[in-house]
Amino acid sequence: MPSRAPFLARWSPRIGHRAARLHLLTGPTTTIGIWSAPVWLILFLVGQGWSRVCAYAVAGFGFACLAFAAICMHLMYKALGARFGFKVSWRNAPPYRYKAFRTWCRSNGVDPATGRPLEGGRVRDQPAHRSREHGSAAHRNTARRSPARHSPAHSARSKVGR
Repeated sequence: MPSRAPFLARWSPRIGHRAARLHLLTGPTTTIGIWSAPVWLILFLVGQGWSRVCAYAVAGFGFACLAFAAICMHLMYKALGARFGFKVSWRNAPPYRYKAFRTWCRSNGVDPATGRPLEGGRVRDQPAHRSREHGSAAHRNTARRSPARHSPAHSARSKVGR
């Protein structure tokens, strides 16, 4: 994790100060939350009275850290969405490496230097929204099957049952 001041100096002009600060909060809290699980397991397996109490305290602290990180990430994605002009989520979040960030900005119609949408409107390609009928009927074979398409065993079984 980069130190606070250089990261803020590099990324605040690109993604906004609020999103950069929230990004700095998510890293350590996620790490603490994840590492609390093996500590909880060890304390729980020791099985003494004091270790069980400590295990539940560690589990509660880890859960609180992960919940805090999730809230911070949600707020960070909202701040990034306000900055870039379209909804940002974990699926389309920008990478924090210069070359990858420039590529991401070009594909989403964002100026890499300022993090603002390009003047010519959004260049970002939106996926086509399809109706529910398209998904259910378009990929289904709607032609009726002829008896010739059945296997001989299937047709013999159906005649025996009659």
